[in-house]
Amino acid sequence: MKIYAIALNTFREAVRHRILYLLFLFAAGLIASARVLGELTVGDKLKIMADVGLSGISLSAAMIGLFLGIGLVSREMERRTIHVVLAKPIARAYFLFGKALGLAVTILVVVVFLGLELLAVLYAFSGEWKWILMESAFLAFFEALVILAFSVVFSTFTTPILAAFYTLAFYIIGHLSWTFRMLANRAVDEGLQSFWYAVYLVLPNLERFNVRAELVHGVPVDIRYGVVLPALYGVLYALFLLLAASVIFERKDMT
Repeated sequence: MKIYAIALNTFREAVRHRILYLLFLFAAGLIASARVLGELTVGDKLKIMADVGLSGISLSAAMIGLFLGIGLVSREMERRTIHVVLAKPIARAYFLFGKALGLAVTILVVVVFLGLELLAVLYAFSGEWKWILMESAFLAFFEALVILAFSVVFSTFTTPILAAFYTLAFYIIGHLSWTFRMLANRAVDEGLQSFWYAVYLVLPNLERFNVRAELVHGVPVDIRYGVVLPALYGVLYALFLLLAASVIFERKDMT
C-alpha cells in the first residue's frame, strides 16, 4: 500500500515533467512524419514507416527511463521532500521501489500511446491494422525498464550528470554485448574465453528486446522465446539492479 501511494505520487509528478513531453513529442512527431520519410526513400514504404516508428518508440522509451531515473533521488534531496517521506515509518527500499514503479508505469503509458499512434498512421496508409508490431513496442518497454533501473542505481550515489553518462554507457554497451560473445568464441586461451563469456552474461543484452527487423519484414517471432522470455529477462535484470540500488540507498547519508 505504501509502495502504491509512492508510485502514484511519482506518476503524477512524472506526467508533469518537461523532459517527458519533449521525448514524447519527439517520438510522436517522428511517427507522424514516417509517411513523409517513406516517400523520400527507396524501398517498401510501409516497412520503412514501421521501422522508423518502432525505432522512435524504442529510443524515446529508453531516454525517458534514463532522464527521469537519474533525478529520482537527487530531486527529492534538493527539494528536501525525501526527509519528510523517510521520517515516516517506511523503509528506504519501499521508497525506492515505489518511485521506480511510478516511473515504469509512466513509460508504459507513453509506449502504449506511441504504439497506437504508429498503428493509426500505418492504417491510414495501408488500410490494415498491424497489431503484431505492438510486440516490438511491448519489448521496448522492458528495455526501458532495464535502463530505468540502471539510472536509479547510479542516482543513489552520484550526480545526475554522471548518472546519465554511466547509464548511457550501459545503454550503448547493452546493444553491443554480442561483441563479448564473439571475443569469447575467438579466444584461444580457455581462461580468456571464460572471462569474455562471463562479461557477456553479466552485462545487459539489450538486443534481446529488438525484434523490429523480423516484425517489419513479416518474419514470424516465437512468442515464448522472442517476446515472453526477453520480457522476463528484463524484469529480473531490473529487479536485481533495484535491489542493488536499495542496498546502496539504505546506507546513504541523507544529512
